[in-house]
Amino acid sequence: MQAGFIGLGTMGSPMAGHLQAAGYLTGVWSHTHDKAAARAAELGVCHAEHPAALWERADIIVICVRADAEILEVVDALCVAEAAGKLVIDASTVADATAREAASRLAKVGARFIDAPITGGAEGARQAKLTFMLGGAEADIAEAAPLLDAMGARRVHLGPVGAGQICKAVNQVMAAGINQAVCEGMALAEAAGLDADQVVEVVGSGAAGSWFVNNRGRSMAAGEYAPGFRMALHLKDLRICQRMAADKGLPLPVVDRTAADYNRLVAEGFGDDDISGLYRQLRERRSATTHAQAPEPYWFEEGCWISEWWNDPADEAVSIVQARLPAGGTTRLHTLTGTVERYVGLAGHGTAEVSGQSFRLAPGDTLRIPAGAPQRIANDGDEDLVFLAVCTPRFDPNCYADVEPD
Repeated sequence: MQAGFIGLGTMGSPMAGHLQAAGYLTGVWSHTHDKAAARAAELGVCHAEHPAALWERADIIVICVRADAEILEVVDALCVAEAAGKLVIDASTVADATAREAASRLAKVGARFIDAPITGGAEGARQAKLTFMLGGAEADIAEAAPLLDAMGARRVHLGPVGAGQICKAVNQVMAAGINQAVCEGMALAEAAGLDADQVVEVVGSGAAGSWFVNNRGRSMAAGEYAPGFRMALHLKDLRICQRMAADKGLPLPVVDRTAADYNRLVAEGFGDDDISGLYRQLRERRSATTHAQAPEPYWFEEGCWISEWWNDPADEAVSIVQARLPAGGTTRLHTLTGTVERYVGLAGHGTAEVSGQSFRLAPGDTLRIPAGAPQRIANDGDEDLVFLAVCTPRFDPNCYADVEPD
């Protein structure tokens, strides 16, 4: 059995190394030409000038790239006559629909496809302790098993093509919640003056124990966020989760909150930090960048408290306000420089009246607000209503978003 490898990043490079050590690897390719050439020389394998050139020496090609568009671009390059009867294993994290589309394109040239997203982080990749979540035909997975076993410690067949990516989305949703919980717990411990090492030792061996608290609790408390799983990549994955959940009519309030938190931290330059860098927002109420552009939080009379705002790094036209409306309060949404296009609930319950229609508001709810529409937001619950207001155009640094009280 001979294999090629595409994608030599933090995960892909050590995975390719394990295939070489097991005697399977014959060639590599990456968008970064110099990196691929150097890694090929280290491993003593061929550096392909084009993805399809790997088929000359391989029966199976493993892919590990970052984004949906990138995987489809690579798959298109592999759709040549030489691919007939051969197998592609995709270890990237993409949408389940993208996996099915990749399989469909390869099938047109007689090639087969497995989606095999991974969990275990950079440490797992280096130590060959990854878990593969597999979607595809049983026979194809059996054929791929020796390669998967060389790169990881566990593989689970979950169903047809796309099933692996759905399971990976579930994993990323849970990782977001665990990250939020551990960050909040460690922040409470720090605020109370407890020793971080002792806290991790105690809670890590009990009901609250997890890989994350045991492997990230001490480092986050020390302000160290060396990447195991980069925040910008988890943000990309959470956007996939949001799209998948929206298609199924399912609210994901913890994911929405985590994605919003990551958005701000990535915009402040922390995208390459480990996801435990979420702890920054609890330790440092606002970064220097935000201080330079936004006013201090303040209360309006019977209105909303603006906790913070930031420009969305994923959309040059968008800014986001996070606001808090006390129980019994009412407000209208507007900005000094544009309009509020969308309300995203984070916590609490309330009602909205937009263009004469009434809507109930709950965590995870998204409400589109037509330009110029008369609207009113009311908190008729007994806890604060916390929400994001997605605004356009992007704010002028000399102005700030405002949530005006009635």
